Amino acid sequence: VGSGRNEQSLRDICKANDLEDVVIFTGFTTDVPSQLAQADIYAFPAVKEGLGISLQEAMASGLPCIAKRGSGPEEIWPQERSHMLIPEDDDGTELCLQLRRLLKMNDDELLCESRLFYENARQKFDRITQAKKLAQWFESIVKNSRK
Repeated sequence: VGSGRNEQSLRDICKANDLEDVVIFTGFTTDVPSQLAQADIYAFPAVKEGLGISLQEAMASGLPCIAKRGSGPEEIWPQERSHMLIPEDDDGTELCLQLRRLLKMNDDELLCESRLFYENARQKFDRITQAKKLAQWFESIVKNSRK
């Protein structure tokens, strides 16, 4: 979903790896929830976007995710799926290998992956948890300003 300067090279990689029939490039859209609802897997190959909200949305939607290291996802990633964080300098080879691995899973295996990412998101993005983190951050600022 979306577009960018690497879109053509990603399309070429999909073609070279026989993934054209399972990877859909939608182009720009503002209706991300409906796109996520149609997806089985989410790939976040960006290295310069920082921690993308779209990745958090995909995890919270229960999609198994693949992302590149160095773009921020390490802080929210399920530790038991660190192998699905691909090297920052990947030329697309590891991305395709991870996609192919997920695409070969049966429904039960893919459902387990979905649940793992959903539970991770539920625990890490929960508004109560996030509110506590924000309150602690404010408290540390106030405490440090009094020194």
